[in-house]
Amino acid sequence: PGKGSPVVAGERLRVHLGDRAAAQLELDYHRWKALLKLAGVRDGRLHDARHTAATVLLVLGVPERTVMGIMGWSSTSMAARYQHVTGAIREVVAAQVGGLLWAEEAAADDAN
Repeated sequence: PGKGSPVVAGERLRVHLGDRAAAQLELDYHRWKALLKLAGVRDGRLHDARHTAATVLLVLGVPERTVMGIMGWSSTSMAARYQHVTGAIREVVAAQVGGLLWAEEAAADDAN
């Protein structure tokens, strides 16, 4: 098998993590793949799902400390790594800033 093959990668995990941890990762992998198939959604990496989950929590406005607890992070730098600012978030922020900056003008226009 080649260097990037699952067999070689699995063996490197066993050497690095030990048999028990490597076996758990392998079980997680297979459960994840089965879940995707059962749900009828496209194939994807479990790691990508972590990014998606973190970003959804950001979109929902979940406080960072709560996100850290849910995701199992001990450092806020992980939020910066996993959470991605979406277009929808940018639009909400732009509307809030616009409302703050031009609230008096809008109120004056409405009064006339």
